Amino acid sequence: MNILFAVPIAFLITSASSPTTSIDSGILSDDVSVRNAAVEQIVSSISTEPTRIVEGLRSKWLRQLLERGDNDAVAKLSLLGALTLPQFEQTAEQLFKFRAEAFLAMNRVDEALSAAKSCFNVSTMYGFHDAVTLVSRCLAAKSQGLQSDLAALFRIEQVRMLDESPTRNSESVLASITVDYSLFESQIRQRQGAWFGALLERGNLLLMADRNAEALKCFQDAIKIATPQQKASAQHAVARALKAVNGGIGPANNWIRSLAPELRGAESR
Repeated sequence: MNILFAVPIAFLITSASSPTTSIDSGILSDDVSVRNAAVEQIVSSISTEPTRIVEGLRSKWLRQLLERGDNDAVAKLSLLGALTLPQFEQTAEQLFKFRAEAFLAMNRVDEALSAAKSCFNVSTMYGFHDAVTLVSRCLAAKSQGLQSDLAALFRIEQVRMLDESPTRNSESVLASITVDYSLFESQIRQRQGAWFGALLERGNLLLMADRNAEALKCFQDAIKIATPQQKASAQHAVARALKAVNGGIGPANNWIRSLAPELRGAESR
């Protein structure tokens, strides 16, 4: 009987000490100090449980912190998550949306714009329109008190960029938005390998850092060494980089159309 009873006790102890469980309850607390402790636990746990912690950030914790006004924590944690698992571009895209939202809530518009540009650069073809909307919102905030409507100018530029062979404008609204490379430099240096996974991770980090031509080169190199199972991922990565390099989706669409029909829908499946 004692042996049978020992099993559920051990289970309860393990469950009670689960990092995710305690973070869940901490984030939802009305006590600021308890929420701060949960944030510290996220930071301390992300190196040992990166997938679980980053998924928690993406799916619930950042949104819950935003709702409670913990905007500075959201800005920091979203960047931490994107740097921890850069191989997942859709996750990075969502994390940078949270980062931009947090900066907007703090009226730190230039930092919101930088986060929105990182989101735009790394975004998938599926998430491109949401990224354009995010950049537009940040530009609208930047335009307050100015004579020019930067958001409207940006949207006009995006319509022009639907052309498959546009003339890239180095003085465009998007090009005027800067990203702090130092935020990403250390992680980029740590991923200097020439194997497929390292190339994709480094390429995504370079997109986040607005080093788009370098990212494109990484993805082109990845195509050369890709297995048949990896090739579609690398080719869609090239499309994302072409979108970032040119500041619009036209050249990326042209690239997708050039692929074999069985590869075109790989990203949307």
